[in-house]
Amino acid sequence: MTDTCTTEQKPLQGLALDSIPIYFEGFTPKTHLAKFLQIARSTLISWDAIAFKHLSEYRDAYPKRPQGALKILAPDREAFLTPYQCWVLQKVGRLMMATRKAYQVENYLKANPKEFSEFKFQATYSQVIRKSA
Repeated sequence: MTDTCTTEQKPLQGLALDSIPIYFEGFTPKTHLAKFLQIARSTLISWDAIAFKHLSEYRDAYPKRPQGALKILAPDREAFLTPYQCWVLQKVGRLMMATRKAYQVENYLKANPKEFSEFKFQATYSQVIRKSA
C-alpha cells in the first residue's frame, strides 16, 4: 500500500494575490503582523528592508529619533508600523510570494512607486470602508 500525501497550499492570510488587503488600525508591532500573515518575523524584516530601500513614502512613515554620537535624526526602524506600512508590506509580500525573487520585487517597486503610495493606500482603504458600510 502506498501513502499518497497531498498537501494543498492555502494562501497565507493577507497575502493571496486576489484578496483584499487586511487593514490594521493604529500602530502594529512587526512581530504581530508577521504572526497574522503566518510568516517568520525575519521574512517580514526582509520585506521591510526592500520597502524601506525603494519607497520614500514608506521610509518617511517611520518616526525619527536621534541616533549615533552626533544624534542625527534617522528613521526609528524599531518603531511599530503604521496602517500604511502594514498595507505596503502585504503588497510586497504578495509580490514575493508570486515571484520568489527579491530583485524582481525591487525592480517592480522602482518602476511603480505610485502603486505603493500613501494616496493609493487612502483611496483603497476608503473603497473598502464604503463597501462594508
